[in-house]
Amino acid sequence: GSHTPDGIRALCDLVDAIPHKNLYLVLGILADKNHLEMVKNLVPRAEKTVTTTVPSPRALDARSLAREAAAYGDVTHEDLPSKAVETVLSYADADDLVVMTGSLYLAGELKRAFERISRRS
Repeated sequence: GSHTPDGIRALCDLVDAIPHKNLYLVLGILADKNHLEMVKNLVPRAEKTVTTTVPSPRALDARSLAREAAAYGDVTHEDLPSKAVETVLSYADADDLVVMTGSLYLAGELKRAFERISRRS
């Protein structure tokens, strides 16, 4: 999770330090976290951002997050984290960087999505 000011700063520093052509971002955040600060710092760095809904009753829904983030970059939304993964991977090339961040609740769902994608390959 990178919803604290220190976490957001550390993630931005890491993204800036990794060589890449384009950044593609998957973002899923809990409504009670500092989502605007994440959006303002991360979305402008991205070529494209895909928002998603974290599997939690405290989640900020993908559509609302996308509306908020649209002021800072090119944003679309996918309600399901697995669809967000598929969508962002369809944009990225080998020399691009894909970052999936926000809530730790998102991590388990993303892991399962990657496992399903890997089995199909």
